[in-house]
Amino acid sequence: MNIAIKSAKYATATFVAIFLAQWLGLNYAVSAGIIAILSLAETSKKTIQYIGNITLTMLLSLTVATILFQLFGYEIWVFSLYLLITYPAAVFLKSDNAIAPCAVFISHLLLEQSSSFDWWINELLLLVIGVGIAMIVNLYQTSSSNQMNQVKSEIEEKMQGILNNLADKMDDPQHQDFLVYEAIDQTNDLAKHGLFLAMKEVENNISGQVDNYYINYFEMRMSQLTLLFDINDSLDNIYELTDQTYDLSGFFRHVSQELSESNTAAKLRNELGQLKDEYRNSPLPQSRKEFETRSILFDVLLDCEKFLALKYEFYKSTHRIKQLKKR
Repeated sequence: MNIAIKSAKYATATFVAIFLAQWLGLNYAVSAGIIAILSLAETSKKTIQYIGNITLTMLLSLTVATILFQLFGYEIWVFSLYLLITYPAAVFLKSDNAIAPCAVFISHLLLEQSSSFDWWINELLLLVIGVGIAMIVNLYQTSSSNQMNQVKSEIEEKMQGILNNLADKMDDPQHQDFLVYEAIDQTNDLAKHGLFLAMKEVENNISGQVDNYYINYFEMRMSQLTLLFDINDSLDNIYELTDQTYDLSGFFRHVSQELSESNTAAKLRNELGQLKDEYRNSPLPQSRKEFETRSILFDVLLDCEKFLALKYEFYKSTHRIKQLKKR
């Protein structure tokens, strides 16, 4: 939620809540505006959760405070006793984030020296107005689709560069590009940001129709980046060229060209299978160094297999969801 929209929501919710409370002739009408501000969370889901918490804590607070005020009188120490009892109960009910505004409501009873039915109604109406206006105002949520698509494009562009850098490493074992690790970390940070936006989008959807496409996409890319980190780590231990390194570097360049989310990765998996067969059928290594190199390259092949499997499973699950939506 950007600053301009958040400011507009705060101002609108506060004004409408206070205006409505005053129009109804309620005492302490400003409190309705404060409740509206506190209830405006970052997402619709969090707003609803807070409304549930403050409603529960409010009923608990009114009940406990009324009993204590009736038993011991309207004294400051009784108000403190109310907090001493209510706060642990709110923690147990996981609604302690609402104890402060509820304490403000109870202070009204202390100031008025009354916990009559009329004052209960006054405080509950202030609460209903505050949370009600907050819920209505927070129904408007800006979509993060454009941002997420931009992040997707940046991730794919950076991953293409990473794959080409890994291919360069295989073509020249002396090519030690330590920036690859940095590029992977930066791309992973982008994926985390994209996942944050996707989670926020889901939490703003209160219709019950949840689309996890973006969540699945960014999680898939994060898993792939972990594999690329491992591959880069393995390639750092290769010190000589073989026929297999050239074949694998060419495959990496091919993968970089086919990285698009719409690609099924099926053809790439077949190509990788052929590479594995060629590795198995190639002559045995003639030296210890060649043996170690081929062993590392085979581990890289296995990581490539996992890399493509992640993409293939993502495509299958996405395609399945699209088919279900058409029915």
